[in-house]
Amino acid sequence: MTIQGNTKKEVDNFIDNSSFGSPITITPRALTQGNYGGYEQVNENPSTSFQVRALVFNDIKTVQLEKSGNVITGDARIYVKSETELDEEDKVTFNSQDYDVRTVRFINLGGEQLCKVADLAKVLQ
Repeated sequence: MTIQGNTKKEVDNFIDNSSFGSPITITPRALTQGNYGGYEQVNENPSTSFQVRALVFNDIKTVQLEKSGNVITGDARIYVKSETELDEEDKVTFNSQDYDVRTVRFINLGGEQLCKVADLAKVLQ
């Protein structure tokens, strides 16, 4: 096993450790074409939801630079195993709060994907 392989295994074990990782629920969402040619959210199917463990960091603020000014796009950040199915259209729930996934990217080491990191924004009710 390579150094990267050992590191990935250690990262996976850290995420799975109940002292550090928290249970979250991921609800996949599918986009369909809307009435006016764009895309809009469809109804969620809770039966496709699944639970995984993640490292959760609350109260982060992700600032996206836009021509019109800075836009705050994130309220929390999670780290999950690299093989976890997580996309930008999905919903994540933890501590009884729903979040929209805003961005998903990999953390890489030596060409190997160690884990995924996602920025989340609270779903306003």
